[in-house]
Amino acid sequence: MFTKILALLTCGLGLISSGIASTIGPGTTAAPDIFSSIAGLTLVTSTTGTINPVPGTSFNASYTEWVYRDNSICANCLDFLIQFSNSGPGIAERLTTSSFDGFITDVGYNTAAGSGVIPTTVDRSANGQVIGFNFIPPGTAVNSGQSSAVLEIQTNAVSFTSGFLSIQNGTAGSGLAFQPSAVPEPKSTAVLFGACLLLGIVRLRKTRSA
Repeated sequence: MFTKILALLTCGLGLISSGIASTIGPGTTAAPDIFSSIAGLTLVTSTTGTINPVPGTSFNASYTEWVYRDNSICANCLDFLIQFSNSGPGIAERLTTSSFDGFITDVGYNTAAGSGVIPTTVDRSANGQVIGFNFIPPGTAVNSGQSSAVLEIQTNAVSFTSGFLSIQNGTAGSGLAFQPSAVPEPKSTAVLFGACLLLGIVRLRKTRSA
């Protein structure tokens, strides 16, 4: 019986860890994850915009955001990819986007989607809503004439809506973007864990009745 219970716990814990092992939780700051491929992802939509908070003195950024369909966290979940370029004259130090509260997120940059300045850290606000990419100077700010790496947020969202992103360097400006919507119910991880639990109960009952 002990062996069967141990197998049940291993099954459940394995499902949980495989789904959320690399995620960033609310109130957390971490090094960005590295995503090395976009092969097999399906492009859903994209948008472009510009952000220039104080013309002539701050940065002048143009950005593109792509939404892809992915299976990394769950079936048909969405990834949000963003890249921006800075034409100066000032530097860009941080990009934030929302609203991710209630969602699982894995955050980093994509090496296969193009080169650029890599964020030093990524963070998530205490309420889980805002994801931030930090380009801390000296050396890692996005200077005039440079572009960021392709920034990626993997989620367990299956649908999206309109939203905003912001680029900052002491001053801040915002532009139209996309954000996840409608937390998937039931969550795939919970369903799989439940299946493991049911299987374990059935096996224990069979053992007792034998």
